[in-house]
Amino acid sequence: MATLRAQLESALAEHLNGSSIGATAYPGLSSGDKVLPCVIAKVRKLTEEPIASGNFNALLEISVEANPDSDGTFDAICAAVEAAVWNDELDDDLEAAEAGLTVHGLASPLEIEFPTDPDIFKAVFTFEVHAAQI
Repeated sequence: MATLRAQLESALAEHLNGSSIGATAYPGLSSGDKVLPCVIAKVRKLTEEPIASGNFNALLEISVEANPDSDGTFDAICAAVEAAVWNDELDDDLEAAEAGLTVHGLASPLEIEFPTDPDIFKAVFTFEVHAAQI
């Protein structure tokens, strides 16, 4: 059985790829080169609550990375990612993508950061879901 982290990352990448975001989404644990523009879905933190219950609060991170552009590609991808995350089907899509995964919906609001890097455009979306393996 895959770890909860691997299941969530794979399911989130699959959800994003199925949402026509304009770039390829990769699970955070995937190996190999990633072609820009790209989207990386990863679990930043898992907290079991209550302890020994099998229920987790998962802090998920989606990183959008692109070459600096002036044609609006980066902004379009960011808008598509935000729409893909902020929709009513997110928990159902995550569960459908990975057998044995239960997701109980968003547990925190979506936060977006724009780290400064002169060589790359980057946006980092973070949000929390309640999840469990069954």
